[in-house]
Amino acid sequence: MPWDHRGWHAGGAANNTHIGFEICEDGLTDKTYFNKVYKEAVELCVYLCKLYGLTADNIICHSEGYKKGIATNHGDVMHWFPKHGKSMDTFRADVKKALDADKKTETSTTTKPATPTTGTTTTSKATFKEGTKVAFKESAKKYNPSSSTIPEWVKDDYYHIVTQTKSNGKAVKKGGKTCVLLGEKVNKKTGKTEDGINTWVAIENLTLVGKTTTTTTTTPAYTTYTVKENDTLWDIAKAKLGSGLRYTEIVKLNNLKNDTIYEGQKLKIPN
Repeated sequence: MPWDHRGWHAGGAANNTHIGFEICEDGLTDKTYFNKVYKEAVELCVYLCKLYGLTADNIICHSEGYKKGIATNHGDVMHWFPKHGKSMDTFRADVKKALDADKKTETSTTTKPATPTTGTTTTSKATFKEGTKVAFKESAKKYNPSSSTIPEWVKDDYYHIVTQTKSNGKAVKKGGKTCVLLGEKVNKKTGKTEDGINTWVAIENLTLVGKTTTTTTTTPAYTTYTVKENDTLWDIAKAKLGSGLRYTEIVKLNNLKNDTIYEGQKLKIPN
């Protein structure tokens, strides 16, 4: 069920105001199991706090909801947490600690953006990687030696995004020329990203957009990931970025309105 749908979890008024989730219990005595699910519950609450702008102080368990008069009479989680030296106070403290640590990480990794430049430049040292924005050179006539002629609108009206550089692990060559796949295009007037020409283009026909000539290479903004069955943003962030807490970076980069994704969807993953 989507997080913003009303569920029957508290049995009282909290059904209308709170998100509910359950932690699968074992025999309540396995310390290793408890520590694992406790950690996952903390991570989930951090995720939800960031998603909806909440704080650790907004988190309550079912028994606390009963004391507040907004949930039915159940003892969880206080029938389990104290057996392993935990309480809702320690739980909220751990969520707050994770949120604070995440904020510090975001602050420490934020760098001042480079001064924007306009137009394009040509350099023999250009590096074309996935996520790189490019434009066609004026001299380009064909996408590659074995392809058709490039329409003028493709050159004049759009920038293009490199979405693939290899096939089956190898560089792609067409007519003897190394090529990259342009799977997305950006309208020069509106800045809107659209489905691309999906054509293999010789890199000698392309130039980087908005880059000054330099001897250093530029890291592409993102890579592309295809959503698989049962994927979640949290799982993808954990696998690709090293932490599920970084799911918000994927949400922002892809302009997602919520955390719902579907099999086959193409997501940009920040580098």
